[in-house]
Amino acid sequence: MGETQCRTKTPRACALRDLNDGRTTAKSYIGAGFETDNGGVHLQILPLRGRAVGRARGRRGGTDGKSVVWQAYGASGVDILARPLAGGPVKVLWHTSRSVGSSTSVDGDTVAFPYCNYGGRPGVACPSMKDPANVVQIGGGTYHRSHFPAVSNGNVVHQDMQRVRAAVHEYSPRVVDIATGANTAVQRSTAVRASARRPSTTPTSSG
Repeated sequence: MGETQCRTKTPRACALRDLNDGRTTAKSYIGAGFETDNGGVHLQILPLRGRAVGRARGRRGGTDGKSVVWQAYGASGVDILARPLAGGPVKVLWHTSRSVGSSTSVDGDTVAFPYCNYGGRPGVACPSMKDPANVVQIGGGTYHRSHFPAVSNGNVVHQDMQRVRAAVHEYSPRVVDIATGANTAVQRSTAVRASARRPSTTPTSSG
């Protein structure tokens, strides 16, 4: 990798990294988060299926110590891909021709990431690692939108916005239990959206 960046050196002398050097996702992943070098694309480039994760597949991903999940951008859209850190086949969890958000979270069997539907409305998708066809979707509607998901112990926390009546919206961080479907508001606030400007919020209740 980087073998064409020099004018006077040989490709091997110029290269930043030999992708055949034996490093693997299981043994060499350094755990850089998205805030560090866009997920460590230059720090932790690792080979998968003969390609570099950082260059071709892994700009935005998450890991729970057992699996790595990342976003793959191609001509037909975006794939959410996963594989065990111990090795094994790459699994396609989700495909969309629309955009997905900047981070992907994984814990055990549950993956969570933000996306936009065909109307550009933000929601959260939570596919199962074991059965990718089993997807829990949150938000993504005209009057119900969801952002910023993270998953732990089968629970997905996210920021939720719903319209409660004309021009009045409720904003709340919520926790969804993927197994039971229980949806709990951590705190609620309402705001009047009279224009496209960012609304101010007034807490009404918490619990």
